[in-house]
Amino acid sequence: LHHALVRFVTREGYDTAAVDHIFETRFGCAFDASDYTALTAYTTGEDGAKFQEFATHPEEPLLVLSMFEELPSGFHVISGLDNIVRRADGYDHPTHPTAP
Repeated sequence: LHHALVRFVTREGYDTAAVDHIFETRFGCAFDASDYTALTAYTTGEDGAKFQEFATHPEEPLLVLSMFEELPSGFHVISGLDNIVRRADGYDHPTHPTAP
């Protein structure tokens, strides 16, 4: 029932505002980043050109929502996990280029 309701409320993932609202209120994180350079400064140091919105793959946020929902309630809000971002199609990870 949960999966069906999430799909209905988010219009199969195409209503990104609804997806963001669920993530922010339920899990304390967002599917966006206002400053990718600051976000990746301590890891890969990339800018926003290497990332894309989930709107191009609306099924992915729904899968992540389902996975988070199935976690024990103590893991629903994880300290330090503020953003979930998606690497743009066609870009390899700069430090792990063979990663899938």
